[in-house]
This record gives sequence, structure tokens and C-alpha cells, in this order.
Amino acid sequence: MELLGSGNSGCVYSAKHELTNALVAVKIIWKRDLNPYRLSRVQREVECLRTLDHPFIIKIHQISEDEHNIYMFTEIAERGELYGKIARDGPIKENEARLLFWQIILAVEHMHNRGVVHRDLKAENILIDENGHVKIVDFGFGNFYHHQYLMKTFCGSRPYAAPEIFKGQPYHGPSIDIWSLGVLLFAMTTATLPFEESESYPISERVLDGRFRSPFFMSLELEDLIKRMLNKNPAKRATIHDIKCHPWMIRGNAEKDVTTIIETYNSLTVDERGTKAVKWFLKQKFDWDEDIISQAKTSKSLDAVYGCCSMLAEVYRKTYTQVTLNEIIMKKKEKSNQTTPKLGALRNCDHFQTLDSGTGSSICGASRQSTINCDSIDDYIDYDFGECSDRRIMDEVHPESRSLPSFDMGAQGSKVDFRQAVLEFTSKSSNKNDESFWDQVWWPENVSDIYAMITGDEIRKLRDDAPKNLATLCYKCLEKLQYCRDHPATFNPKKAINCIRLLTRMIPFMLEDAEWRGYFWTPMPQEENNRNYATLLLEILSDLLFCPDFTVSNLTPNSAKIDDLSTIDSCEYIWEAGVGFGNKPPMVAQQYQHRAEILKLLLACFSEVIYAPVNDENRLRWVAQFTSSTNRHVLPIFTSLLNVVCAYDPVGYGLPYNYLLFNDSREPLVEISLQVLIVCLDKESQPKTDESGYLDNYFINYLSRIHREEDFDFMLKGVTRLLSNPLLSSSSYLPNSTKRVNFHQELLVLLWKCCEFNQKFMFYVLKTSDVLEILVPILYHISDARNDSARVGLIHMGVFLILLLSGERNFGVRLNKPYTAKAAINVPPFTGTHADLLIIVFHKLITTGNYRLQSLFDCFLTIIVNVSPYLKSISMVASNKLLHLVEAFSTPWFLFSSPTNHHLVFFLLEVFNNIIQYQFDGNSNLIYTIIRKRHVFYQLSNLPVDAASIAKSLSGRKNKSANRDEMVDQLKSPTSPTSPEIPNSTVPAAITTTAGLAATPAVSSMTGTTGQWENKGTVNDGEWVATAEWAEDWKAKLPLQTIMRLLQVLVPQVEKICIDKGLTDESEILTFLQHGTLVGLLPVPHPILIRKYQANAGTNHWFRTYMWGVIYLRNTDPPIWYDTDVKLFEIQRL
Repeated sequence: MELLGSGNSGCVYSAKHELTNALVAVKIIWKRDLNPYRLSRVQREVECLRTLDHPFIIKIHQISEDEHNIYMFTEIAERGELYGKIARDGPIKENEARLLFWQIILAVEHMHNRGVVHRDLKAENILIDENGHVKIVDFGFGNFYHHQYLMKTFCGSRPYAAPEIFKGQPYHGPSIDIWSLGVLLFAMTTATLPFEESESYPISERVLDGRFRSPFFMSLELEDLIKRMLNKNPAKRATIHDIKCHPWMIRGNAEKDVTTIIETYNSLTVDERGTKAVKWFLKQKFDWDEDIISQAKTSKSLDAVYGCCSMLAEVYRKTYTQVTLNEIIMKKKEKSNQTTPKLGALRNCDHFQTLDSGTGSSICGASRQSTINCDSIDDYIDYDFGECSDRRIMDEVHPESRSLPSFDMGAQGSKVDFRQAVLEFTSKSSNKNDESFWDQVWWPENVSDIYAMITGDEIRKLRDDAPKNLATLCYKCLEKLQYCRDHPATFNPKKAINCIRLLTRMIPFMLEDAEWRGYFWTPMPQEENNRNYATLLLEILSDLLFCPDFTVSNLTPNSAKIDDLSTIDSCEYIWEAGVGFGNKPPMVAQQYQHRAEILKLLLACFSEVIYAPVNDENRLRWVAQFTSSTNRHVLPIFTSLLNVVCAYDPVGYGLPYNYLLFNDSREPLVEISLQVLIVCLDKESQPKTDESGYLDNYFINYLSRIHREEDFDFMLKGVTRLLSNPLLSSSSYLPNSTKRVNFHQELLVLLWKCCEFNQKFMFYVLKTSDVLEILVPILYHISDARNDSARVGLIHMGVFLILLLSGERNFGVRLNKPYTAKAAINVPPFTGTHADLLIIVFHKLITTGNYRLQSLFDCFLTIIVNVSPYLKSISMVASNKLLHLVEAFSTPWFLFSSPTNHHLVFFLLEVFNNIIQYQFDGNSNLIYTIIRKRHVFYQLSNLPVDAASIAKSLSGRKNKSANRDEMVDQLKSPTSPTSPEIPNSTVPAAITTTAGLAATPAVSSMTGTTGQWENKGTVNDGEWVATAEWAEDWKAKLPLQTIMRLLQVLVPQVEKICIDKGLTDESEILTFLQHGTLVGLLPVPHPILIRKYQANAGTNHWFRTYMWGVIYLRNTDPPIWYDTDVKLFEIQRL
């Protein structure tokens, strides 16, 4: 191999293909440098090259990849870049330039005729092969265009860029290429550029000015052509036709010579003798039959088969064809009376060869034609199989289904008949050839009949005792769904919905069994791309999500029926206006229901993760496949789900009790859309420094790339509106007059994902006081759930979200805004800020007596520590709450009963130190409270830590439960209720279950910063015993210096003023403290330490467990996963 060149993201080598002896160029693209933008360029390049077939455009042979690189095998151009030729030899004479430019023009015409624009035509992207012919390369900025639409991406090289690019105006794609060709022609014939940059005259100004100076040796005809191509007005700029007809271009025989090259190239590429030679070689080498070779060549799949065919054909063409221009012309004259098959006859074939001899159908059959829609590196063919062909393919896996007739779900029957069919189907001896039998199976009119009459035990029996019957049933559902997808104008919606419901019922029971989890991932026989049933099912469901008159409204003129879903642009059918889409689609309740049914089936497919072992690498494969670039609808699906959620307003126009009068058909769709969205945003832990880390999940990729403030505003207002809905409902003067939504837990997960994957969104939230509109509902929800053991996960989720926000300075600053709306949250009355509300709610959670919240104590205090340097004025109520926590956490028995309990005291002392050092002015309430409770700090400073004292403190508390109960009693504030209120459960009474959470991640694992006093290792509480050495170690690190110095200075002053003036009113003492100062008296301020959240495998596992636990409990009508063997979390039936 020889290095031909290298760049920022890869390199190019020349190499010889060992199997075919073909000399090729290997473009190696390093994955480590691939960000979404660069990957999109690679994808566009391959997509464009697959579409094009021209002697003057570089030919792509094969694409492959490994863990580190992407490999692109193309033709090699031995003479290098046109730029090098110009730099080495100087200006090209006009006769030679005309011959080269004809080749370039015809190649560009070929591109434009096939709807492709290059957008980066320049001398560096024109190569010269060994025959002296041009090869246009580097389609990284290339894209498909439509003549009715303008393009908006501003790309290319500045010296070759058109004025509209510099103006930032939308443009017509071909006109951009024409301008670049004008610059290129000027460069070829003068060895200079018409517009060059200088310090005093930027290139943008030169281009916008449009004037350039032609050298004296340039002919007037050539100068006129270039000026026509470099016209500043795109409407007046020359077209390809104008260029071809220009006097300079038609001079001489250049056009005839170049046309001869093209005709000869086409006739010799698929020469009959060469085709036979290629097939014979591959048959001998790999035992590939003609069908495999023909399919690879026809589909242009760019795999190993196609690569070998393409390279062998190239070797053959070069071997049997003279390579110089004159010799090609001579050969053309000698063969003028011969007829040879044209390349287009094979390349434009719409159908593959049949699988079964003697039949007239093809794999594509009557289905849609093959369409090029490049979305991935390894799979560059996007076609769908017809119903008949899939029947043959699936017959290889399910032979028993050969004789089954096509079923009709419209048959009428009774519940008794349906029940009898279910019982018969679970029997091994049931007759599956009886059409009346299938009529009974497809009878159900609603989803409740399916769940009531097909019990979980019966599905398990079918799975374990009659697996062929279950496979056949799945196959029949999949077959009918594909028929519906391929015939959108004529299929019966009821049939599709019943198939979807049956699959939704069966799949969870299939996924709970280890052997059946791989059923849908079984490769389909005779599939060259190894497509499996899961891929086919996801493709069908994705297509059906944008099926006119089924899930979306028909946008065609006069509502004309659409016969082929591949002809529609699903981006035009996004479900709701919002991010990336401005049109407001019509509201059709039936379509909402159909969408929801499909999304429930998708959710059932994605639920493999709740059954698979934690160490199973394939547990997220359904989500990975659905969110990958192979799903051509991935962008409109993501946008639809996000917009449906964020645009939903349950209150509407605010008419009281309107939800009792009108049925809200949107809420079920919003809820299931939200659940599918957050599941699709799930991924394994990955370092944030990995720029390409989001490429494997395009939902996360698209979420991370949202950047417009109007989009952020839409998302933030939508989430805030829904999170605040319970507050609005509970604070209304008319009880229960406002509709209340119950998917706030899923909303918190979505908000977490938005902040985690899009830093710009989080910064947008934090830069305004809108963050408080999120904080208050979160505090309401976690306060409301404090006594409900079934909603402990909600408290965890809310606290983790606040922890994420608290890592940014703006959050602490915004907390100083006064808080006035006190009715919704049950807290003691106070006058203060949102910071006070935060402290009071956290104090209430700590002292509520719910021992399941003890794992969150570190998180509560970490949040307060993070915001404490920015709190300008803490109220008296909040100050007392903080001091009460210090008093409770600093008792000797509590400090010595656990290896980490002393951390809580360190956190609180850090809070006081931050406020004293950085916000002393304005915090007289806290300073006064510290002075009043000074004995707490004195006792802590003098805490005895010898072995005898430790033993005495722990005497009588030998069992852990006693310690826990006494600690809870110690923490309870005097105002804590003795009998906790139990809020209404959000789970329907029909199924009373709770989902157990994963272990709460420690603060030290969630934040990247630790104090010097925090233990880096782990300790087993069951084996740990407090020792004098351990206690002395952490006591010596207690940060009491600042507080003790404050007390040393202020206590005598306060005592003196009280004695001298006989003060008994604390207001005068507060006034004195407000005007006091400790400047020069305190130790040197310590640096502010902020503990920011950092994702890791442990926290990802917790969020996944919580998310699926919520989804499990929320989906009770129908109960999709009820009574299945879930492994991810523990189900407790109450």
C-alpha cells in the first residue's frame, strides 16, 4: 500500500485487491474523529456515489468497517489532482482545457439529471486517471435536491463559493455548481483564482462585488463564457445547456471525442464476455451462484459480492479496451456495426430475480420500487419485500405456514368462538388449514377482549408446548402488517390494529424466555443483508406511523390515495407543530388511537431490557435498531414524539370541568409518546468526551443538536406546563375543576435527558428565571410523595434532577428570587426566597421519618452546599431548619453508628462556611441562629473520640433497626405529623403493584468532586466497627475554624449589647448583625467547591430501572407486562 494523502479525519492509500488484482484507492475514515457532521458527509458521499454511474465520476466499489475505521474502496486516479497538474505545469492550454472541461460538464450534467448537486467543485476534487480522463471525487457536501425547493446549507470552499452562499440566502443547487465551475475553468486556464483573499479586501467582498480581471492571453470567447458562469444573479447565470452551446465549447472536436468515450465506456462495462468471465471467476473462487451475483450487481449493495463484481468488471474493461483517447475512438469505429447491452438496462432494473423457478413474481413483486435512502455505512440499500416473496422467505423458517390461507380479520364471530379458537390454537393437534379457524382468531372488537381471553398462562403454554403455533401466529401478524404497509390505499385499518394488539399481547411473554428472545433476530433465509424479523417489523411499524388516512391526515391534492408509502416524505407528516416543524396538522381522534396502538407495540418490543440479564449486551438491541440511521423515519418520529408531548395543554381554554364534558383523545397518545421517547433516549454509559458517542442513537443525536432558542422555549414551556399541572389543579378555588395529568414522573425523566444530552438546553434553562418554574413543581412532587413508599423513586428522580442543575452557578443565583406562591406546597409559612423553599422542603424530607429516604441525605445536602455560596439572604425559618439538622446529625451515637454519617456534618459545616465567607452581608438570620445554637458547635469541637466514649455512646443500640428508629425519632421536627398522610396511588385499583428500585447511587459516584474528608473506598457496614483512630482522623478535619472565629468575635459583642441595652427583642440584635462586619477577622476564604453530576454505569442503571418501573406501573389498561417474569426490578403486589 502507498499513501496517497491524508487529512483531519482519515487518509487514502493505493492498494491492489488480492482476489481480483484490481488497483484501487482505499479511503480510511477514522471513527474516533467522526462527529455527527462528519458522519453525515460520509453518508451523503456514499449515497451520491451509489446513485451516479459515469466515466468521469469516481466509481465506488465497496464499503466496509471495523471497530476503528470505515473503509471506502473506489477507483484510483493514478495522475492525482487537477490542482497538482496546474501547480506543476502552469495554465492549461485552451484546447486541452476544453477537452477536460467537457468531461467535467457532462459529469455534472449527469449529477444534476439524477438530482445530485456536488457543492464543492474545485481543482482539488478533480482527479486525472491514467488515460488523462477526469474523475470527480469528494461528494461530502453533495446532496439530493428538487428543482422546486431551495437549499439552505452553506458549504463548500470559500474561493469557489457563490455570492448567495456569502449572503446566507437559500439557493438553487445547480446554480452553485455552475459558479464553482466558472471559478474552476478560470483556474485551469490561468493557474490563478478569479477571487483571492487579501488583508485589505476579504474574499467575501470580492465575490459579492463580482468583478475579476482576465489575463491578456485569455481568448474573448473563453472570457465571455466564464463571465456568464460567474454572473452574480443566479437567475441570469448560465445553465449546463448554455455552457454546452457556447461558441468556446463547440470549437473543435472535443465534444465528439468525449461523447465517444462515454458511449464506449457504457458499451464495454457490461460486455457479455466480461460478465461471463466475472461470474465464472466468482463461482470458482467463492462458490457464489448467479442469483447472488445478479442481486448484488442489481442492488448495488456495496458489500463484498458487489465489490468483487465491480472490481473484476473494471479489470476486464481495462484489459480488453485500449486506454488512450485516440485508441478508444479507433476501437469505436471498428465496433460501430456491433450491438452490445447497455449498462442502464441492468442498472435501472426495478426488480430482483425470483427465488422460485417457474414463477413470474419477483422479490419486490408488486411492492414499491427500490429507493436509495442512505442512512448507514454498512447497509446502503433500502427496499421492501412484497407479500408473496416474504411468504416464501418465511416458509423456510415456518414450513407449517405454507398451506395457511390468507386470513380476513373482518369475519364476524362471538366471544365463545374466539375463546374456542384460542383453546384450539394452544393444542398441538389443532387444524391450521381451516380458514374458519383464522376467522375466529381475528374476531376481537377491542383490546380488552384479547387480554381477557388470552391469558398469560395460555401464551406460556403456547410458547413452551406448541412453539411452531406461536411462530406461525407471529408470522401471520407480520405478514398482514406488511400487506397493509405495501397497500396503504386499500388495506383495512381494523385488520392492522388487531394484528398490532395481538403482537403487543404476545411479545412480552416471548421476551421473558431466553430462547425466544432471539426469535425475532433470526436472519431471514436468502436475505443478502441478513435482515431479520425484528428489522422488518420495526420498518413496517415506522412506515405505518406516517401512513395517510391511518395515522396521519392525507396531504395530497384532493386527498388522492397514496399507493406507495416510499413516495412520501415523512418529514412533511410530522404529527405536531414545534421543533423543526411549523405546520399544525388536523386533529383526528381515530388517528391518535392508531398511533398509540403502534407505539404500545414498539414499547413492548423495547421491553427486552426488563427481562434480559444486566450483563446481556443485546438487551437494548430493539432500541438500537429503531434509533439507528437504518430507520429512514428516525428524524420525523423523534420530532413527532417530542412535539406531541411539549405541545399538549390539558387545560386548554381553561373552562372549569371541561374534561368531564369532553373526551380528551390526545392524552393517551401524549402519555405513550412520552414513554417511547424516553425509552429511545436510553443508552449505555459512555464518556461525554467522546464526540461520536451519540452517533449510534439518532434520537440522542438529534436531541443534542437542537440549538434554536425558540425550540428551547417551546420545549421548556411544554414540560413546565405539564409539570405544573397538579399545582394548578390543587390550588384552584373550584375543587377538581381542572384536568390533572399523571405522567409527571416520565416528564422528569425527559427533562433529565434533555439536560444531560443537550448542554445548550440546560444553559438556556438556567440563564433565566424559568428554571424556577421547573424547580417549584419538582419540589411539590417530591414533597407530596414523602410519605408514600410507592413513590420513593419519584423523590429520587426529582432530587437527582435538582442535583444536576445545582452544579451550575446560575441555578444558585436564580434561587434568590422571592417566593410568593405558598398554597400548593405543604410547608410552614415563611417570607423568603426560592432558596428558603428548597431548604425547608429538603428538611421536611429528611425529618419525615421515611427510612427509605436515608440514602438521599447526601444528595439533599450536596445540593445545598452547591448553591450556598450564592444565597444572599436566608430566612429565619430556613436558618432554623439548617441548625436543626446540624444538631441532629452531630449527636455522638449517630456519628459513631455508621462509617459515613459524619459526612452529613461536613456538608452542613461547608454550607455555613460558604455563606459566612461569601454572603455574610444579608444573612443576619443565619448568623443569629448560629450564635443562638453555638453550643452545638462547641460540643462538636469538644466531641470525645476515645474508645470508652465511643462505646458508651453506642451502648444499648446494638441492632441496626433500633439505631435507625432512634435516628428517625431524633430527626423528626416538633411539627412533623405523627400519622403520615398517604396520597392516592397513581396505579389503578385493578392491579396494585409497586416496582422496586435499584440501589441508590452514592453522591461520590454521581459527582466528580470530593472533599478531602470523603472516603474514596467502600466499607461494609456489617463488618465495620467505630474505632478511636477512625474518629480522630475525621474529627481533625472538621472545618470549624470559620464558625469558631465568628463566634469568638460576635458572641461577646451580642452579649454586651444585650446587657448594656437590656434587649429582649431579637429584631434589634438582627439589626446590629446586619450592620456588622468580619472583614479581616476571618480565615482566608476557601475556594468554592461545586460537586457536579457525572454520568456513570451505576446511575444509568438506576435511571433505566426507575424509568421502566414507572412505565410498567403506568401501562395497566391494557396490562402489557402484568404477570410476566421481570428481572430488571422487583414487583411487589399489594
